[in-house]
Amino acid sequence: MRRAIGLAILAVAASSCARGGREHLGRQGPGSAGPEVRVWLRQVAAPFDLSVEGPAEIVVEGEGAATQFEESPTGRVTFAQERVAWGTRGPFRGRVRIRSTQGGTIRINSVEYPGTIELRPDAGRVINGVPMERYLAGVLFAEMFSDWPDATLRAQTIASRTFALYRLKRREQAEGGGSYDVDDSDRSQVYRPDRILPKAWRIVGETAGLVLTFRGQLFETFFHSTCGGHTAPADQVFAYPPFSALGGVACPYCGDAPHATWRNVIHETLIRKALDRRTREAGIALGRIESIEPVRREAGALYADYIRIVHERGSFEIKAEVLRAALNGVAQDPLKSVAIDEVRRTSSDDTFTFIGRGWGHGLGLCQYGAREMARRGHSYLEILSHYYPGATLARAW
Repeated sequence: MRRAIGLAILAVAASSCARGGREHLGRQGPGSAGPEVRVWLRQVAAPFDLSVEGPAEIVVEGEGAATQFEESPTGRVTFAQERVAWGTRGPFRGRVRIRSTQGGTIRINSVEYPGTIELRPDAGRVINGVPMERYLAGVLFAEMFSDWPDATLRAQTIASRTFALYRLKRREQAEGGGSYDVDDSDRSQVYRPDRILPKAWRIVGETAGLVLTFRGQLFETFFHSTCGGHTAPADQVFAYPPFSALGGVACPYCGDAPHATWRNVIHETLIRKALDRRTREAGIALGRIESIEPVRREAGALYADYIRIVHERGSFEIKAEVLRAALNGVAQDPLKSVAIDEVRRTSSDDTFTFIGRGWGHGLGLCQYGAREMARRGHSYLEILSHYYPGATLARAW
């Protein structure tokens, strides 16, 4: 995984994020809407209703010139056998790009989406192409509460812009490109255009075009809900080399967060079910689980690197994030993080109690920590400087 992407094609004015750094609010240059970001609407599952209110232009790949519809097209969208049908139109084998004209709107299941909608029958995906700043207005209050301090919201917006722009540049530079930059779920950052409030427009406008760089390059500005006391180093969670801007920092700010500490009780049979495919692929004959223990590379580290599973036929270790993802696929209550302090077995009901801290992967900005920093009077620059040490604020447009 590449960790940084240059901004050589952009006009950038950089300044430090360090404590007391100069504010940049309200400066908007030409093209302040930013580039188009392509969002895979992962949470939109077919079949779904798609309607256009007002005139629309529809382009079907391989079908020649654009088709104009003066009426307001509407209908059910279905994908089947690498084809897509929209109401009475189709099925089409090529991609279908829909753009409202003359101020019309596009709605999916009654939610209005800005920009364009692209139906991709080859992958059964729906892509929303939307200007970056408009996209960010739909991210902010899907990721944070609207009554949080402005400094926290500004820091979140800059982190979200940097994350999306990094992904966009990575797609553009990748051989063959790709169909999308981010998705609308917490696998990227949550995007809900139906949650936009006037306050979101103000925060996005105040920070328009501002991104973070490290040594002059964009990087993936990850963020998460609650770190539990210390953010995680990127090389522990993902395939990154050691990287100081994502190296992990102490966070004495999120202790009052709802998920600062937690307990999850999971039945032994569910844990075996979660591990079944992975153990079979590894040639492990998994028996009844007897104990579970978090393993850390460094003494005193908050986040577990591996989890040791002892079962009646032997033992093995599995990456902690892999186990978390597997358990979250079967357990009703998700395992909130891999900052696991201990795992206790209760033999009377054959359950394991996971005791841990924080929610999320732990990388980068801790959202609840950022909220508390702002409440204590820290600026958005100080928040960003704390969670991304060594990063620099830059203007991308």
